[in-house]
Order: sequence, then structure tokens, then C-alpha cells
Amino acid sequence: MSNTAEIYKFPDRGAETPKGPQVEDGFTRLAKPLMKELGRARLRATEYPVVLFIIDETYGWQQKSKVLAGEYIAKGLGMPRSTVASVIAELVRRKILFREGDSHGPVGFNKHYDQWVSKYQVSGKTKTPTKTKQCLENADKVSQENPDTNKDIRNTPNTNTTTAREEFEMRFDWKPSESFEDRVRMQNPTLLGYLNADTLTEFVNYWSTRSEKLSQAQWESKLTNKLVDTKRRYGERASKQHADDGKSISACPHELILNAWNTRLSSLKGAAPAPVDWMGTRYAGALENLWRKYWGGKNPSGNVRYDSVATGVDWFDRVFADLSSSQNFANSDVNIFKLFYENVFTAAINRQLQTGMGAVR
Repeated sequence: MSNTAEIYKFPDRGAETPKGPQVEDGFTRLAKPLMKELGRARLRATEYPVVLFIIDETYGWQQKSKVLAGEYIAKGLGMPRSTVASVIAELVRRKILFREGDSHGPVGFNKHYDQWVSKYQVSGKTKTPTKTKQCLENADKVSQENPDTNKDIRNTPNTNTTTAREEFEMRFDWKPSESFEDRVRMQNPTLLGYLNADTLTEFVNYWSTRSEKLSQAQWESKLTNKLVDTKRRYGERASKQHADDGKSISACPHELILNAWNTRLSSLKGAAPAPVDWMGTRYAGALENLWRKYWGGKNPSGNVRYDSVATGVDWFDRVFADLSSSQNFANSDVNIFKLFYENVFTAAINRQLQTGMGAVR
């Protein structure tokens, strides 16, 4: 008889499935009729988050109202503060929210939905909803079928088939057409440096709080005007922090130059880092030195290269455009982290990059 003991291996239970959010972590009580009425309220894409945030901050803590700073709400939702202020003012006007006292007083959610004012009622006059809006508002009452596919229209995916002339209110998911960038590039390529996710989000959030209806082309025209205005305002507020031969030199517009790089050279040399990762580095310092060096200087034809933020960004954009067609630059290992050192930059724009300053493969 053997003296060894047999070891029994219990079956592996496997990894436990992680739990999702639990009510033990906190919850907000809201009557079901209120939830249904919120769905019927047809709030805008920027209005729903604000309403739900305020409900959570009040009802979620067993309070009817609470002092909530606009900056606090904006930070919690990732929205511009100006948009939050506009949304709250509109929802208070429609009596979906209420405010106690002045604009700094406590704000809360009005549970008496029979007091809510339709967004079609403006200054005491009732607007007649468009046919599309009437269909949406009656969708929960009438089952509409598409004769071509025999499917409920509400279940048909939104393919954004809005025609160029059809007018509509700004939507949270709106985007310019695929040809928009090409048209801007042909008209004024420097504006592309101002076309980014932040600018588009700010544009959409602003107009989503308005009742204006425009066509796709008209919305894109407004976006172009915003880019022009942004470029103008950026140039006006650029601080004057350097002096050269008695002339004031505007601060180097790092973000706009990085955007110009992304427009012209990201596919060839990789994308520029985010401004927050760029600022304060030695590469940013090299760019600032170049910015001061070429400010007010003249090119071989005798014309001033640039003497303002706008003309400076335009000059760097043209330089990047030229480098994008340079085989000497394409074959080198120079990227955005090497380009702005004076000797490398001079060699690059003259197409004379050599081994050692930007190794040519």
C-alpha cells in the first residue's frame, strides 16, 4: 500500500465577470411619467445632457434645487460654458427648469410637465411644426411604413440624405460635406488651420441652441465665416511679447502652425503632437526662434515674409506645401521634431538636406 496522498485539483472557476454599475453605488429616483415626458419633449442634443445633469445633481441627492455654477456643469459635461448658459436660459424660459432668484440662484428640474412650454412657442406665438416634426411627434401614435421596404420608418437608419437645398435646424451630429475642405483649400488654405474638432463642436453647440433653419450649403457658409472670424480674433488677441529692432513681434502661434503641418505633411511625416504636449519643449523653443528670425524679414524678391499672425501662419503653410513636394525632404529623416532648428530648416526649404543635419536615405 502506497504512503503517498493523492492531490485533488478542484475545477477552475474562471475569471469572474466584472459587474456593471450597481444601485449600491448611488441612484437617482425619477417617476416613470417624467421619463416618458422627457422623451416627448423633443429637447435638442445640447439640452438633454444639461437637464439630466441637473436632475442627477438635485434629485440624486434628494434636493429639489441646488446652486450649480455654469463652469461646474460645463466641466462635467465637456461643453463650452457659453453653451451651458444659453441652454439653461432657454430651458428656464420653457419652464422645464426653474431658477430661484437671480442668474446665480439655485436651479432645479420642474416636475410639473403640464407647465412645460413647447419649443415652437416663441414670445407667446405658437409656431406650426413642419411636416417632418409633426411626423416625429406622432410617431408614437401612428405606425408609418415605408412602402418600398415595408419597414417602420422609425427603425430605418439615418443615412443623412438631406438635400443641399432642404432647410433644417442644426443637429448635434452635423458635419460639413466631404467637399467642404477642398473648397476652403481652394479659396483660402490658411483657414484649414482653424478647422478642428474644438471649432466644429463650438459651432454646432452654439447653433443647436437656436431655432434657425438653413440648408447644408448655408450652414457650411456660416462655418466658413466662423473660421474667418476665428482667424481674425486670434490675430487680434495674440500678445506682443518680443521685440526686434524696435518692432513688436506677436507671440508664436504654435497651435496654428501645428495645424498647418497636419494639413500639409501629416501623411508624409506623421501628425504633429497635441499643443499641450508640444508647449514647453525644446522643439517649441526652436519654432519660436524661427518665428522671430523670419518676422519682418524679406524674401529674395524683396517682399516681407510676414508681419502678423495671419500672414505668418500663411507663410509657414506655404513652406509646408512646398516641402510636401520636395523629394529631398521626403527622403530625409527630418520630422516635426527636427525641422525647426535653424540649420535644418534652412537646408530643408532650399532642398539641400545632407547626412548629419537630416539624414537622407
